[in-house]
Amino acid sequence: MGVADNLYKSIKNAIATFCHVISIICNADSDTLDGLFGWNSFKDENSSETWASFPLASDWQLPFHRKISLKTFNLCVASCVSSFSGWEPNEFHLDLLRSRDNGNIFGISISGLSVAGFLNSHITDEIGSQWQLVSRILQNLENIEYERSLARRMNAEWYQKVMDNLKRKGSEKNTIACFGEHDALRIMLSFSNLCLIAAEHNEGDQTNGLLKLSMSVLLPLVSHSLF
Repeated sequence: MGVADNLYKSIKNAIATFCHVISIICNADSDTLDGLFGWNSFKDENSSETWASFPLASDWQLPFHRKISLKTFNLCVASCVSSFSGWEPNEFHLDLLRSRDNGNIFGISISGLSVAGFLNSHITDEIGSQWQLVSRILQNLENIEYERSLARRMNAEWYQKVMDNLKRKGSEKNTIACFGEHDALRIMLSFSNLCLIAAEHNEGDQTNGLLKLSMSVLLPLVSHSLF
């Protein structure tokens, strides 16, 4: 077995182990790992190669993918709403948000069916770095210009009000989350990054499976921080 084969085996084992950790965080039973990663050959009618524009349809997600996205979304919301824990098993619904505030709760802004919020700079920087890698792998995917879009978001009136409120309250780290949600998001992003690195050096079903795992983390984060 050559060096490349050994490296591939190590990456595969690392991702499989990481997937079990993610399943604990997301309170999810992982599907057959070979099916998740595409390490068993099968015809996928919802291949990532067909992704072109946003919003992406969600019919490509298996139950495990959906659990990852739900947990990521809840962790994002909890970063902006101190009364909500990101570890809740159910989604923090728009109706609940609207019932408590007229459009804005701490760092949450509601417009139509979209929920937007802020994330600390360490997380947004990592999202931006990973999105560049996504753009290299999925060259036909719509360019959302992450950095420019994030800059527009940060200049929005509601966002500036959130930052001012945090400064007045003396929050040095600009954080509302108090149950380790930021640490959990960093773990989720580490998993996503490992999947992307592996996807860039694989092809076919394997790349497809790895991208779906990564995007199950990234899409809720990008939606929360940009749209």
